[in-house]
Amino acid sequence: MKATNDAANQNKPTAFYPAKTKALAKEYSTSTASGDLVTMKNDMLGAAGGSQAHNNLMPSLALKCFIAIQGLYPSRP
Repeated sequence: MKATNDAANQNKPTAFYPAKTKALAKEYSTSTASGDLVTMKNDMLGAAGGSQAHNNLMPSLALKCFIAIQGLYPSRP
């Protein structure tokens, strides 16, 4: 995988290269100069988890509440 030594100027990875960044706002660069492109270390990206099953659900929180819009409201304890 190729990366660039230039400063990041894009926030979408499509057709761009990983770049130097100091913040998480922009992490990719449009630089295509062959002198600026470097090969990333082979162990930079790799398999993880040992092919174990994992939960793929988004975090969620279920709440149940009732709001009285007519009639007598329950008294507070």
